[in-house]
Amino acid sequence: YRKQNFTRNESNATASTPFTTTTTTCSFTEISLEEEQVDGLWHFQGPCVVSGPCLSSPGYPGFYGENETCVASLPPFTALTVKEFGTEKFYDQLTVNAIRYSGRGLRGESFVLWSSITWTSDESNDRYAEYWKLCLDTPPVCSDGLVLTPVSVPDCPAATERLRDCQRAEPGELCEGDGQCGTRTDINNCYDSGYTYPASRDVYRKQNFTRNESNATASTPFTTTTTTCSFTEISLEEEQVDGLWHFQGPCVVSGPCLSSPGYPGFYGENETCVASLPPFTALTVKEFGTEKFYDQLTVNAIRYSGRGLRGESFVLWSSITWTSDESNDRYAEYWKLCLDTPPVCSDGLVLTPVSVPDCPAATERLRDCQRAEPGELCEGDGQCGTRTDINNCYDSGYTYPASRDVYRKQNFT
Repeated sequence: YRKQNFTRNESNATASTPFTTTTTTCSFTEISLEEEQVDGLWHFQGPCVVSGPCLSSPGYPGFYGENETCVASLPPFTALTVKEFGTEKFYDQLTVNAIRYSGRGLRGESFVLWSSITWTSDESNDRYAEYWKLCLDTPPVCSDGLVLTPVSVPDCPAATERLRDCQRAEPGELCEGDGQCGTRTDINNCYDSGYTYPASRDVYRKQNFTRNESNATASTPFTTTTTTCSFTEISLEEEQVDGLWHFQGPCVVSGPCLSSPGYPGFYGENETCVASLPPFTALTVKEFGTEKFYDQLTVNAIRYSGRGLRGESFVLWSSITWTSDESNDRYAEYWKLCLDTPPVCSDGLVLTPVSVPDCPAATERLRDCQRAEPGELCEGDGQCGTRTDINNCYDSGYTYPASRDVYRKQNFT
């Protein structure tokens, strides 16, 4: 419902704004899957093929068929690698970690899985339709031969708790993945001491069995990924504070807005600035025009350039970075981001998203924000102007990434 600003008597036919309703018609395709099967670590439904540590398309090693659907899952944060991949582009799709893949080029890619895997093929296959195959990576071990497995979110240590490295950990003990012993540094299952969002810590548990004793033995050798990064040293001015904005460099802050250097004029060459806000602050792009590919605004670790961003809204969980290169063309203009007005309920008290350390227990039920008292946490549900894409806290099922929207009712308007 929407609570209007007039009573029944005031509405009648004399209301200055006619009441409107929105009707959305949805069509659904019913998918019938077989009963869930279990084979080793794999839980799956449908015609996909499980063989040892691997999940393959229906009919593998032959070609898959038409109108096929299957769903599979593994323990959270299991690592797997794409061994084969060829599908009809756009139409036959493998969905991993909520991203849809089709066509070619995925072979050799490695994933740390945090969602189910879904496969769908459409009603017609062309000559490019082939097959795909995903295999579990062999679990890492240290010199004692005991298997290391990533922990699920409920088993994460306190963010400030220091853990031993996996080489020195005892059986059953949690340990820090640091790239040694074959551990990965992209598990991102637990929060670090700074509550970096999204979670960026890599926590394992040392089991009391070896690879040979485990059912998870894989036919392919364990592989590690080494990433080499090059960094450009950036010299910035001392940090400035203006309202909620903390920033360094020549960007312009005016009230609730951050703009490109020189705004409302055009920005210049070789400029860099960095800005930040309290976690999960909502902001909207009011103006955006940059030299495509070369002059970039980075928000939530995604780089934007060119045009088309105006009107987009973000819930911020990282710093904002602006860089322009050594030459600007005639398309270079300016950009401007502004804080959204904070939501309020009928009592007029401001609602602000909480930071990760202030999140409630995943199983704790909260009142809606309309009924919450000043200082109390409340559940964002779209009412009172709250958003449903804050995703700052875990729900009772520990859905990963975090999907709950928790606010605190302040004691000011």
